[in-house]
Amino acid sequence: MVILRLLLLCLSMLGFVLFLNKKYRIDLAFAPALSVSFILVIVFLSGIIGILSWIVYVLLALGVALFVWMLIQKPATNWKAILTNPALIFLTVCAIYLFIRFNNRVLYSYDDFSHWGTIVKTMLLSNSLPNAENSFLMFQSYPPGSACWIYFVARILGAKEGLYFFAQGMLALSFLTTMFSFFGKRPKVDLLFPVVGAVLLYTYVLDPNCLGVDALLAAAGLAAALAVYRYRKSLTKRFLFILPLVCTPLLIKNSGVFFSLLPVLLGFYYLNEQKKPSARKKWIAAIALVVVPLVVLLWRQHVATAFDTGLATKHALSAQNFSSV
Repeated sequence: MVILRLLLLCLSMLGFVLFLNKKYRIDLAFAPALSVSFILVIVFLSGIIGILSWIVYVLLALGVALFVWMLIQKPATNWKAILTNPALIFLTVCAIYLFIRFNNRVLYSYDDFSHWGTIVKTMLLSNSLPNAENSFLMFQSYPPGSACWIYFVARILGAKEGLYFFAQGMLALSFLTTMFSFFGKRPKVDLLFPVVGAVLLYTYVLDPNCLGVDALLAAAGLAAALAVYRYRKSLTKRFLFILPLVCTPLLIKNSGVFFSLLPVLLGFYYLNEQKKPSARKKWIAAIALVVVPLVVLLWRQHVATAFDTGLATKHALSAQNFSSV
């Protein structure tokens, strides 16, 4: 049964990837990162407004519907290019390996018991973001971005602790796979860097045996900056698709504001470099200036409302805490 649910999840994710690639010409190396960040942000917003209990199945159904639509949409899908794409092959092989490796794994890290595993279990039991009534979190102001993605996967596949590691591993590798977009014209040589780089980063920098987010944060920031750079000449057409990825570091950790600031500044720079003025450029700049701070404010408002002293905890996003670093 788990295998069938896993295949359904993969089918849904492929629907998002095909939609971005076929309708908006997003590279297959970037489509997985944009897809998972979109889901992560939607799950977070759903938690804010209190509809977590059914949004997972809406997103799952949406991905499957997009897959079916892309099958019947003309021109016909180039399956040869998709099935031989190095980035998707890499992700598929990693997914199989991680699923087998972590299927029976249990949480054992102190950080997982004190926070990261606890927040996921809280969300799965209550179908809501943590609050004073349903959790005993020590770091109440930590954003739940990675937990939102794990919640999405675990609601579909099951609440086994090993699947938490699988979900977070695929999240990290989706971000790292963006490196494939800049290589591959000479497969035997150019693909060596992204493959070896992604494997080494995941194995030795990202801790696959812990749900901690420090290195995951850097991977998300890297993916966001690479996405803005990759589409610097067509930002007016693709910025809205990149925006969830830009916001993702903010939802992974409070210090993610610095990792989101870089792609935002890059985006403004490349928009300014485009010589032809347009109203669309102004709208994109306005959206970025509104949406990115709004994500921070939404989480701060939730913490202030859900916890009596949430904004006074050690890792809260505040000028006082940043000035003490």
